[in-house]
Amino acid sequence: MKNATLLSLSFFLTTMLFAQKIPKYEIYSGESLCDTDNWKLVYQDEFNGTSLDTNTWATYFPYDGKLGDKCLYCRTHNQKTSQQVVKDENVVVDNGILRIIQKKEKATWYGVTKDYSSGVIYSKIHFDTYSKFEIRCKLPKGMGLWSAFWTFGGPTEIDVFEITGDKPAKVHQTLHRNYYNLKKRWWRKKTTVKKMNHGVYNGVDYTADFHVFAVEYDKYFINWLIDGEVVRTVGRYRKLEECDEPLKKKKQRREKAFPKDNKWLNVTAGVAVATDDCPFTKAPNAETVFPSELAIDYIRVYQRKPQKGRYNLCPNEISGSEVLYEGNEYSYQYNGVNIKVQKWEVSPNLKIIRNEGNAVVVAPQNITEPVKGWIRAVFAGDDACNTAFEKNISLQKNKD
Repeated sequence: MKNATLLSLSFFLTTMLFAQKIPKYEIYSGESLCDTDNWKLVYQDEFNGTSLDTNTWATYFPYDGKLGDKCLYCRTHNQKTSQQVVKDENVVVDNGILRIIQKKEKATWYGVTKDYSSGVIYSKIHFDTYSKFEIRCKLPKGMGLWSAFWTFGGPTEIDVFEITGDKPAKVHQTLHRNYYNLKKRWWRKKTTVKKMNHGVYNGVDYTADFHVFAVEYDKYFINWLIDGEVVRTVGRYRKLEECDEPLKKKKQRREKAFPKDNKWLNVTAGVAVATDDCPFTKAPNAETVFPSELAIDYIRVYQRKPQKGRYNLCPNEISGSEVLYEGNEYSYQYNGVNIKVQKWEVSPNLKIIRNEGNAVVVAPQNITEPVKGWIRAVFAGDDACNTAFEKNISLQKNKD
């Protein structure tokens, strides 16, 4: 669905000028690979109004260079692998749900007529790396319906998921890294080499109910999560799988598709109607039901260190010790405003001694070497700030 990003021209000119090829090897600085700062909510759209916020979202691909849709690909995207025109009226906010609707109907854009229409949303907001991108949604079912949620900025693309309606349990998760030959004037002759790291996770039928899909993008790791569980990890360096894994060599070979540092990313969600040239599915068949829809409950973005102009929308806090030693008990207090903790959860090697509502007393257990742990407050609510809040800690053997 996103191969057409290579066809976007003027909109990404500025970014492409800096899209230098990443060296094959890199000198590792020796810093910690583990980023233990908590994720902080910096953006959310719960789609609770009566219409889409067009100050935040475009309902097309703004490839015209002016955040507009004055180009063929702005509303058709990739004509080889998909066959739809994306229309504003196919994006509807209704009863707390954003509905991206697919229809079997003739639709024409810039003189090109397609047999189907669909919709897309593209964030006008740039999110600095590093960030966590999350969506809760229910996918459409049927051959030829190609749903996706991804982030894109210049040469970097991270596909949180691509799922087709005929294989609704098969989740495609891909890193793309696009290199441009800048020795030649790009508008006369462009040479592109596309690197990718593609993985597949086999889960459940994601068209049957709502599920949460997310990507955590840190300096050294990218994690894919489904319903809060990490299902795939790609490291910055080849064969790097764990954040607490010691690196003995300073010179490290980079994962070829791992993103370049300090690039902004935009968020996109939509559904394409596939052609028979689609790599994941085929064109709709007689059993594909129209109209169909991608139903989105929310889209949220988190950052460990909020970028300039963004701030923590949930200034909650669990107060207590950062380092715990076996043989001692430690008290923690949740300091959220007018929020009652429903239950406390702890990581392995921790035991809850007493549960006191918005406070808890815990003790480390069976610590043979320093390990990372966490304490989580779980709430009865279901909005972004009142679902769960977690504090990362370090567990150590007794000082003695």
